Amino acid sequence: MRFKESSFILLILFIYIDAANILALFPVKLKSHYSILDTITTELASRGHNITIISSFPKSKKPNITVIDVSECITLSDATFSIDKFLKIKNLFSIIYVLLNYTNYFNEVFSCEPMQRLLNSSSTFDLHMIHIYNSNVMLALKKKFQAPHIYISVGSLMPWSTEIMGSPDNPSYISYPNTDYPLNSLKSTFFQRLYNMLGYITAKLLFHYYLFTDGQRAAKKYFNVNYSQIQEYAKNTSLMLTFSHFSINTARPLLPNVIEISGLQIKNASSLPKEIEKFINESEHGVIYFSMGSLLKSETMSEAKRKAFLHVFSKVPQRVLWKWNNDTLPGKTSNIFVSKWFPQRDVLSHPNIKLFISHGGALGLSEAIYEGVPILGIPIFMDQILNLKIIESQGAAEILEYTDINEKTVLSKIELILKNNTYLENMKKMSMIYKDRPMSAMNTAIYWIEYVIRHKGAPHLCSAAVDLPLYQYLLLDVIAFCTFILITLLIMFYYCFKILIKFARTKSKLKRLDLKKRK
Repeated sequence: MRFKESSFILLILFIYIDAANILALFPVKLKSHYSILDTITTELASRGHNITIISSFPKSKKPNITVIDVSECITLSDATFSIDKFLKIKNLFSIIYVLLNYTNYFNEVFSCEPMQRLLNSSSTFDLHMIHIYNSNVMLALKKKFQAPHIYISVGSLMPWSTEIMGSPDNPSYISYPNTDYPLNSLKSTFFQRLYNMLGYITAKLLFHYYLFTDGQRAAKKYFNVNYSQIQEYAKNTSLMLTFSHFSINTARPLLPNVIEISGLQIKNASSLPKEIEKFINESEHGVIYFSMGSLLKSETMSEAKRKAFLHVFSKVPQRVLWKWNNDTLPGKTSNIFVSKWFPQRDVLSHPNIKLFISHGGALGLSEAIYEGVPILGIPIFMDQILNLKIIESQGAAEILEYTDINEKTVLSKIELILKNNTYLENMKKMSMIYKDRPMSAMNTAIYWIEYVIRHKGAPHLCSAAVDLPLYQYLLLDVIAFCTFILITLLIMFYYCFKILIKFARTKSKLKRLDLKKRK
């Protein structure tokens, strides 16, 4: 009932808002990220808004959507993100690897001919939507197109995201997404908190350093915008939509203009392709779904680890759907169905799916939690280990380190989850909490985007913290003043006490002398 009422309210609001011209700056070449961003723009277009998208993923023409395709200009390829390459780095510094692979990225985007045509046009926009990934540099376009802007974070809030919004981000209890420890209990050790703080500081320094070097050169070259101007633009961010939810990413304080939208891509399940549906339906003991996401490729794993999975899958009674990008899978048995693509949301919704083997990406985890499917996680990099450890701490997942993969470990983990109903029960509990919202994630996102448009950037949502220098934000000046006053009072008290003692001793001495004389 609440969902229907919320939808009716949104419909009423929609009637009173004119169609807006929105510029969506989504050039990043990460398919999983873009799928979320594309879902938002498609929904906005269906509600009458005119969307211009700067994209690396060209698509067929849709009503109210204009795509500026920059894919031919960007040299970064999916091959950059093979499993073997990421195994050479540690989670704490994996962001360095990602940033280094974006060298010259902004020059490629800004110099691209379709982008140049937009920059030289007379187009005007009511709102900018920007995918915040590793830089603020896209804000340089505000010099050309003066309009309020919102950020969309596809994943947990990074330290630089909270800094932009002025949102609390104390590393004593808020886990940095690239760390290995969910700091959601009193069980956190000193060294876990130290490691988390180092990751937090490193991420912030890298963000500003990267912005100041590579991205800043591009902003200066194409827009004559310097670092301080971009920082000023960032302070005026109207809204941040973040692909997170307190039931998955743990509770943390958020400002009113930081909105959680995890599960935004989840719609009512559709019918599966007949071949896949038949394969699942005919499995007497259920199905295991195995996918390492759109970025990491299962076929890049070593031969020994591939054979370990194949041997285990040949022994278990369940059938297996395996996302595999190559045309063939050597050693494939009859109970394995391979494909370069599966309709993941629809697959996970099928009641015969008993287990999801995943790398721990935010999109896949949100869909598994929504449908209550237990997880065997194989984290590789970035926030995947933290995502999975949080779910593991709820008793709904098991983690298998990639380096530990062999026939024995894979079989024991799969049997542990499938033969113990506790994992399923705990995931069902997580699912109930995850679904229990006043509005769907999509309606929440659209409401707040249109709210910013209606209120011309909604500056009243912004925190005063974004304008405070660090020493004022941390009250260092107030603490220093109070400390000075306290020390001054203590010193005064000390000397007053010292004088009183001296006076008392002198008076006592005089009194003794007077008594002595009288005698």
